[in-house]
Amino acid sequence: MQTPSASFKPHNRFVVLDVLRGVAAFSVMLYHFRTVSPHFLTYVAVDFFLILSGFILTHAYFRKGEVSFVDFVLTRAARLYPLHLVTLLVSGLLVLIAGKYFDRSDFVLHLLMIHNIGFGPDGFAFNAPSWSISVEFWTNAIMAGLFVLFTAQFAAQRVRIWILLAITVASYTVLAVSVGHLNAHYQNIQPFVNAGLIRAMGGFALGMLVYDLCLIADKTMTASQRSAIGACTPILIGAFCASLFIPLKDTGLDFLLIPFFAIVVAVAAFEIGPAADHLKHLQWLGTISFALYLVHHPVLEFYYFALPADTPFLVRFCLVIPTALILAQLAHSHIEMPVYRVLKRLIAQRRTPSLGKARSAG
Repeated sequence: MQTPSASFKPHNRFVVLDVLRGVAAFSVMLYHFRTVSPHFLTYVAVDFFLILSGFILTHAYFRKGEVSFVDFVLTRAARLYPLHLVTLLVSGLLVLIAGKYFDRSDFVLHLLMIHNIGFGPDGFAFNAPSWSISVEFWTNAIMAGLFVLFTAQFAAQRVRIWILLAITVASYTVLAVSVGHLNAHYQNIQPFVNAGLIRAMGGFALGMLVYDLCLIADKTMTASQRSAIGACTPILIGAFCASLFIPLKDTGLDFLLIPFFAIVVAVAAFEIGPAADHLKHLQWLGTISFALYLVHHPVLEFYYFALPADTPFLVRFCLVIPTALILAQLAHSHIEMPVYRVLKRLIAQRRTPSLGKARSAG
């Protein structure tokens, strides 16, 4: 086996992918301005997040020699839940201040982070972007459970690739047939079968699949092929940014972006070429991306409540963007990461026996 490239060493952080996640989070914030959302495909940024999540978590956890299901789930909860809880409480307070209907049952579902897996109402009473946090967490748990229960199958790389491909194709086929586009989140396709959860399963499995394929490519790629990846990187990144603002909302054409996002993740992961090096200067945006994703909607709702209804878009824009960025940095520095480190330390102190082992056959 060849030595892995710098990008695929076990402790490497994929900085370029992190930056692209920041760009996607920023685009979602723009999308949630009410004058923007009726037109663009920006909601597919969530699908990019899900693909990226499958890729990164495979690198961080599933490529290791063993997976502890309990520790993995607790670690994911420690990473996702604290900031979700804080933004939920802020959103609930804004609902009360604005005099809107406070749906207590929906609030409890949000509190348990099960508001978007088939139990909730058809709508968003609180922090709207948190729907994807709910489905991501439960998708993480489901995939980890499959990884543990079917250790032998997931340990064989060729078999794992086919399993992940089957999950990906099946998930997106169900969405295409039942909904017709990717802008599906709170809808239940069948009782307790949520469209958002299916969407998350497809994206997460695809991200895991992309990681496996990248590992194979990393072992066999020639110098000229690496140079070609470096040359393609700026083109793909530019096309990625542009794709989030194609004015074809809620059309079946959004499914075409799924394989494109997979290619973007695969190419950007190698971090080859000057474009990748320059992009790393935007790492700050990637660092605060999770906080920005959860913080920006309460900020938007606050300004919609506080400002007159006829406030020009440019004024709202100039108020919301810096406020959201500053609060995201504060939330990241003082809530998200400090709480996560404490909880992760407590999880590490547990002596939970591994519930499953998986050794890569590749």
